[in-house]
Amino acid sequence: MEGIPDFEKLIFDYLDRVKELLSPRTWENLLLDCSKNEVFVMLLLYRKGEVNMTQVSDYLQSPLNTVTGIIDRMEKRRLLERQRSAEDKRVVTIRMTEQGKACIKDILEQAFCYGQSILGRLTPEELHTGIRLIDKVLEGLKEEYGKAQYRKGTYEKELRGRASNGKEPCGKEQNCKEASDGKVPNGSDQAAPVRKVRKIRIE
Repeated sequence: MEGIPDFEKLIFDYLDRVKELLSPRTWENLLLDCSKNEVFVMLLLYRKGEVNMTQVSDYLQSPLNTVTGIIDRMEKRRLLERQRSAEDKRVVTIRMTEQGKACIKDILEQAFCYGQSILGRLTPEELHTGIRLIDKVLEGLKEEYGKAQYRKGTYEKELRGRASNGKEPCGKEQNCKEASDGKVPNGSDQAAPVRKVRKIRIE
């Protein structure tokens, strides 16, 4: 349609222009050799002071075993420390060390300087328009993410329903059919063993 840009071409043009900005080499100095998740953990602790593992898992939207690995690496680098509750030894809280606090402050200072140099190129009107556009894009992405999660949940629920109905107990309908026909699940023609029941005659 006339007047509407080719969306695919537009996306690829912008990806080509920002690929250098998205490369790890560009961000390694800004993030001080910290991974994205490590920075997010420090940002959470910077604002909350101390948190537990479940809170970190919810914030990162990652399973606990993944979060445990992240926290282990950060603890080895002395960016944070674990502490057990005096009231309940099962409860473990996480807080930043002085080295971790210094690290996140350096990252924030560099990020603020970087952001100010970019925003300084915009007029107040351009900045206001840009924020509105970003909000609209984020709202759309959040909505699509919610739809994708709903579709995933519906699909998994359907699979569980099929399994509970005996359609796919092993993930393969053919095996179930063969088992019901008296054949072994591997598809061979050998009949499944039948247990003989001894009859007892009562006089």
